[in-house]
Amino acid sequence: MAHSIPHDPANSNSSDGDTEPFSPKTTAAIMAEYDGFNPDHDILRITPTDENAKIAFDELAAIRDKLDYHHTQFMVIHKTKVALRGQGYDSGPGEETQHSSDGSNEQLVFDGYFRLHFGCWPILPGGRYVIGKGTQKVMPDQNVDILLAAPKSKHRKHLAPAHAFVRLHHKSGAWLLKAGFGKHSTDVLTPELMDSSQGFEDCEHESVIYDGDTMRHGTVRCLCKPRSSLIIGGMHYTIQFNVKDLSQEEVYVSNRALWLEERGIPVPDTRQSGIPFESDIKTKWAVFREGIGSGTFGVVFEGLDPHTGDLRAVKKLPIKSAAQLEEVMSEVGIGEELANHQGLVRTYGWCNQQGEPRLKGKYPFEIYIFQEKGTSFWDYDWRAEPTMKWIDRRRLCRQLLEGLGQIHRRGWMHRDITGGNVLLFPSSRPPRAALCDYGKLCKTPTSNVTTLAAMRYLPPEIDPQNPRMYDQKIDIWLLGLTLIHCWFPKPWMQGRQLRDRAHHITLLALLADPAKSLQQHDNGAFLEDAGAPEFASLIGKMLAWKAVDRPTAREALEDKSMRIEEEKPETTGLKRPLQ
Repeated sequence: MAHSIPHDPANSNSSDGDTEPFSPKTTAAIMAEYDGFNPDHDILRITPTDENAKIAFDELAAIRDKLDYHHTQFMVIHKTKVALRGQGYDSGPGEETQHSSDGSNEQLVFDGYFRLHFGCWPILPGGRYVIGKGTQKVMPDQNVDILLAAPKSKHRKHLAPAHAFVRLHHKSGAWLLKAGFGKHSTDVLTPELMDSSQGFEDCEHESVIYDGDTMRHGTVRCLCKPRSSLIIGGMHYTIQFNVKDLSQEEVYVSNRALWLEERGIPVPDTRQSGIPFESDIKTKWAVFREGIGSGTFGVVFEGLDPHTGDLRAVKKLPIKSAAQLEEVMSEVGIGEELANHQGLVRTYGWCNQQGEPRLKGKYPFEIYIFQEKGTSFWDYDWRAEPTMKWIDRRRLCRQLLEGLGQIHRRGWMHRDITGGNVLLFPSSRPPRAALCDYGKLCKTPTSNVTTLAAMRYLPPEIDPQNPRMYDQKIDIWLLGLTLIHCWFPKPWMQGRQLRDRAHHITLLALLADPAKSLQQHDNGAFLEDAGAPEFASLIGKMLAWKAVDRPTAREALEDKSMRIEEEKPETTGLKRPLQ
């Protein structure tokens, strides 16, 4: 299915004949891949705005017949008749000055813009588009997608072969801009070279400047505004999204999924599109719009880090009284103190409705807390995930015990550990788990308050009819029960409540000899991990009927099943401290 390059809708009503769309040849074999898409619907437009960028675009359009289709597919070109004198335009390579009927020198000058859409074929895997001058001095040059300057053009002087990259964030769906590189010792741009730091030092090329901020080589910025300024090689552009309403956004998300699936790229597991709108709520910690759930107190939204494009959870908390304010600020303070510990969710900051980290105004008002976004243990389909081996689950348990240990070391109790308040980060390498939601955290090691989680989750020492003191061992029980519900066979807990002594005895018997039952439910995966039987035994200890018989978090970490060699963590997405 062939598609021609469209002209700018803003010029579609021109009747003077001076503006004409140019449609380069298309390759049916290439475009047939995109049946079912609407590839002519632009996602992003990069439009020249200063004289140098406009002249460079004109020079490219003037030699369009010599350009490879790979480059012309990224261009939308128009012809405009302008006076040559005083305009700063030189004749493009191969383009002769034309004379008007009144004898003055005039030239057909081309304007237009570069565009990205799902019909554009990037040269790199993973949906990454290269912007620059390429590596060859003759055409065609297949080492760049968006070619910013023609061969022999003076505007190539301050451009790097791969000056910048635009790509999708594979986890959040945000569009990212990455500052590219300078000198290279090779004429071929390989994915390995483009992901390296080679050529970063002593670079003679102009920096990438995004919305007034100079980007260092290799740094990334999220395209989190509908329209931004961009300077590449000293030439000025605007970079603008062309998805402008909810109906277009819905089509975009559907087309994006097809485009990614055809290339074997995972589709972002998120309900937001990554396309920015003017109506988005913008803070220094996150840009967000769509609600993704709710909690006992407040609502959670899904957002994007404005720098990295990483997903963020934005917790919106209503403040209706001084008592609520004290409760919320306590949670904020706890999140700040626990922000950068293993096994505890990372908190990045908080602000009021005006985006300021301070409290003001009359009741009621709201504040936002910004945290890393994971998938709750309840929402993750453990039984459909064959790659989550038992040794990985033991690592996750150790992380959670380490986080719980940080809480207990301070003399506190979490008191609300359920599958909804334990988060998994499955795409991290290695996978991570973290406790979240400190709304019911108690800053004492004992308490007799019983208005906590649902009674079926609470240990037997908690009795609303006969309140008595309990201690930090409540958290050990709650964590063990959460892991039973998520990781062990459903029949083990169906129709059972561990507060019933008979049901409790039955479960402990299963944990004491789990191999046979687990082999029936997980196809023998349990038996592949030599440490799994000891791990089941540890869960049994964590669920001891008497609190005194349960291990502390530190004692649980010393269990044989928790002695696991840690994998080296990923180096991307480094945690940012609370600001």
